[in-house]
Amino acid sequence: MTDGAKERSTFCTRRGLFQFKRMPFGLCGAPATFCKVMSHVLGDHIIKICLCYLDDVIIFGKTQKELLDELDLILKRLHEFG
Repeated sequence: MTDGAKERSTFCTRRGLFQFKRMPFGLCGAPATFCKVMSHVLGDHIIKICLCYLDDVIIFGKTQKELLDELDLILKRLHEFG
């Protein structure tokens, strides 16, 4: 989220004011934003080893070992992009 968007996400509790650092679920446009970001982050892997749908990343493989290798690859990529 941009700094301006973070300011608009402020909410109040008994413990003080808080802001979201990332897009919370339930906001209008969140699934579209998620898909757009995932297309950027996972672009070269989409269709080959994974799909992005609404708020999910679906990873597939032919064997259990292949699936675990692909999962490791996707998780590393997500970690790189924060």
